[in-house]
Amino acid sequence: MLRIGDGDTQTELYLFSDGSVHVLSCSGSDAVVRPLEQPRTAGVFTVLAYNPTSRIVAFGTTSSEVLLYTLDGREQNLELIAQLALDHDKTAHITALAWAPDGSALACGYSTGHVVMRTVLGFELNATRLSSQTLPEFLVPSPRLLHWAPGATRLYVLSDCVGASDSVCGQQGDVLPFVRAALSVVACEGNSKRVCMFSDDKVLLHHCEFDAHDLANQQPELLWNVAHVPPDYISSNWPLRYVATDGDGLHIAVAGKNGLACYSVASHKWRLFRNQQQESSISCVGGLLWYREYLIVASINHEYGDSAQILFFPRTRPLDTTSDLQTVALESPVVTMSCHNSILLVLCQNNVLYEYAIFDDMNFIQVSFRREIGLGQFGVDPLRVRSLQWVPSALFDGRPAFLVHEGIVLKVIGEGVDDSGSVVISSRVEFAITSGVNFGNMHSTVWWFSGTHLYASLISLEDFMDGGTGPLVDSSRRRMMRIRPEFFPVAISADKGMAVGLDQDWTLEEHAVIGLSKLPIRAKLYLHNILDHMLSDGAEQDALMYAACFEHLEFFPHAMEILLHEVLEREMDQSLAISGEDAVLPRVVALLENFSSFHEIVVHCARKTEAAFCNQLETATQSLIILQTLEPASVNEDNILALLSR
Repeated sequence: MLRIGDGDTQTELYLFSDGSVHVLSCSGSDAVVRPLEQPRTAGVFTVLAYNPTSRIVAFGTTSSEVLLYTLDGREQNLELIAQLALDHDKTAHITALAWAPDGSALACGYSTGHVVMRTVLGFELNATRLSSQTLPEFLVPSPRLLHWAPGATRLYVLSDCVGASDSVCGQQGDVLPFVRAALSVVACEGNSKRVCMFSDDKVLLHHCEFDAHDLANQQPELLWNVAHVPPDYISSNWPLRYVATDGDGLHIAVAGKNGLACYSVASHKWRLFRNQQQESSISCVGGLLWYREYLIVASINHEYGDSAQILFFPRTRPLDTTSDLQTVALESPVVTMSCHNSILLVLCQNNVLYEYAIFDDMNFIQVSFRREIGLGQFGVDPLRVRSLQWVPSALFDGRPAFLVHEGIVLKVIGEGVDDSGSVVISSRVEFAITSGVNFGNMHSTVWWFSGTHLYASLISLEDFMDGGTGPLVDSSRRRMMRIRPEFFPVAISADKGMAVGLDQDWTLEEHAVIGLSKLPIRAKLYLHNILDHMLSDGAEQDALMYAACFEHLEFFPHAMEILLHEVLEREMDQSLAISGEDAVLPRVVALLENFSSFHEIVVHCARKTEAAFCNQLETATQSLIILQTLEPASVNEDNILALLSR
């Protein structure tokens, strides 16, 4: 039996021995019992687990499928949102389920010995098959109990070793180590710009050097900085709870049970507190992030009755709580915080959002309170909030409108946002980040991952200057695109026009320790997607300004080749019958003609284009070869370029 409570409304789930599930909903003195409906293709239920942060109930079945249901907060109805099969063995049935302590991952154990790690919306991160250790090899370890260690970087597995007749012949225990994305614990700018991972005792910061060949094979050259957390710190403060890197990838901060530690990538040195008494006097609660020359830490002070506070540590000075630190006292512990230019937003457990202005230079910092906003009026549950950011277009005039990721729902809240003050942008979100790098007429982009697709809402300079939330909540003004990365993205490299992430084997720590060069990092260009979106909307000038910002990159011709190829195939499909003013291909050609690599792009695209789309393409290509070899280029240059352009 599983009990889920929310105020006066209570829901109880009963799993019976015949594999059926019944739901008991209680509201006040009223009670309703009903069976839980499931897909016909799914087997009977075997096990269940609840994620209170995302309000998702996971059910295991005898058909190797995991069913994910969301629980509606008002009506307490269960809605099926995902049906996840085990591709490795269709005959397996699920024997154990366990959500990570923070609800960010789901571990699934199967009767075949598989242990599969999935994200909150079901994306498969890793699949491991256990083997019998001390017992005969023909015995199959069937996970019976899964338990996460604090920090969710290790999973303990207790298995029954099952023989051919399904008889239990013994038991064994396994410990599976994992690395986590820093973005999953701190949604700050630095963590969203590059891949930063951490395990029990180390931080791995990834720097990529991309070229066209790497992108074509989606295997960029890997450059890793591995920072081993000092034993003196991790031995007394395990596990790591928060990890944050700065926007340039030059500094890393970590926080465990107490205190914190800072690492310089350039010098490869750690900074710790002067003594253990200072270290144990504070605990980071609510996150930490880098702001220019300072590390901002949301903390609890144990020497003053566990009072909540925000500390500002200078980057260039030793960690010291006895020095003249800039400190902001709070009424309640912090849930999450974010920094926008020189404005700090702090959401506390009392459901109040505090806004502070930061004034600083190399040797001085001053923080002043600006205002507070109660978020209860917008229906926000602070204990379920995973990140809170200012809506970029509302930041210009300081309008209180915020992008809140609560559970798996992404919504905009604030004054003047709909009649209720809240509009849902998406109800299926793994993470949400804002990229504020200016390119051409593009001011910023709001990104979120749905478990299958990466979505982007584009905010232009005009949208930013107009202020308000229209670019996100107004469908007539919204400029949104989506791509399918086929891997789990954990960073947006906006200056390169690509999403960077990890393949499904990323979680095994042994891969990161034994051979960092084989850790499967992958990249997905989105530059051509944005340009296609702009050109389809008729924004040719915006597209030109945006593309010009990336012309210096080595893989720019490759991205433009993808753009031309995709638009060509799409519009030459006779079933679409695209012509005249609706055709995007002429706009693409007009865009590419502005760049010196235009003819190179056309040639490469022609080699890959299906002959069915251009009946005379092969003839034209052969003619081009003849023209190139028949006479010197100086003689036939005009004819060559004319044929190439056509």
